[in-house]
Amino acid sequence: MLKPYPVVALLALIGIAQAQEMESAVHVSAVRDPVDKSYRKILSGMDTFERFHSLAPRASLRFQLLTRKPGATLDGITVKVAGDSVTLPLQIAADKTFTVEPDQAAYDEDASMVLNRKNETVTWRAQIVSPGLPAGARRLGDLRLGCRVGVAAELVSPAPLLVRMFRTRNTDQCMERSTRYFQFAERPIFGVYLEAGARKQYLPFGEMYCGAPGLLKLGLQKYLSYTDCQALPELTYVAPLYDTSWPDDTLVRFDFMDEPDETGTVATGQAVQRRGPDKPLRVETGATTVEALRSQAEPEVSFTFASGHQVLRYQVAPAAAPAATHAKRLAELVVLADPAGVVRKLRRYEWAE
Repeated sequence: MLKPYPVVALLALIGIAQAQEMESAVHVSAVRDPVDKSYRKILSGMDTFERFHSLAPRASLRFQLLTRKPGATLDGITVKVAGDSVTLPLQIAADKTFTVEPDQAAYDEDASMVLNRKNETVTWRAQIVSPGLPAGARRLGDLRLGCRVGVAAELVSPAPLLVRMFRTRNTDQCMERSTRYFQFAERPIFGVYLEAGARKQYLPFGEMYCGAPGLLKLGLQKYLSYTDCQALPELTYVAPLYDTSWPDDTLVRFDFMDEPDETGTVATGQAVQRRGPDKPLRVETGATTVEALRSQAEPEVSFTFASGHQVLRYQVAPAAAPAATHAKRLAELVVLADPAGVVRKLRRYEWAE
């Protein structure tokens, strides 16, 4: 899913998607299926990689498989290029990535990329990672190039016809503010921040977790069922590819859920002002429970993952006045609780718009 849609349109799309739900399986030995990935489109993505290689000059291109539906597994998955007379098995690495080689006969026959999985249980991404990055980090130029390749190769999951009609194939959309191209981290994330020299900035809560928490606030509880990150929302984020004030060498770093709270910006036990001085919100990592937190104030948005971890987002009072009189300053407090309901991490983020 590349672009957000108005709420009314989303509700309409959900109804269409429910009517078009497909349960048929795609097997390696099966006849070509029109919902499979197009080999020609994959080659188009590879051409795009070469055209825009300057975004990540030291990186190579691999394609990555990810689970799309809860309960799906990639164990034993196979991929092959299948045409009328051509069959090219592809070797999948342990990290579920693979490369594709150009083949004239497969191109001429308009071959398909065939998986031994049911439709809509697997999603694809272009994996572009420059060498020499810090452990767990990504590079913004790599993500920009990955989006361009993904758009050219149509590496998004099957969608209702009306959604496909709204999508464009222009790779320049990756540099548009309205484009939301989901990226996947290696492990569940609590925070994502950009780092370029001395400049550091967290992504707002609404740019994480498949964009679902913000839409769930509007009552679209089934939103995740119609995205290509429904099985892995805790790994998903949207990087500001459009923001050229962040150079291509900007590092995208992660505060993972399973790591100590070293990057949080709220001191343990600190009272956080929620909207005003008359409504303090007191929370302490390792001690405060979600129940106790909710007894003080209900969060604007909350979300529980399949693992039992919870995230809660509160609007809080900004600590600083805006630099310009016309600017609006916003602040939020994001809380992570473990499956037992105990707060484990805090992150306070403030920005001007």
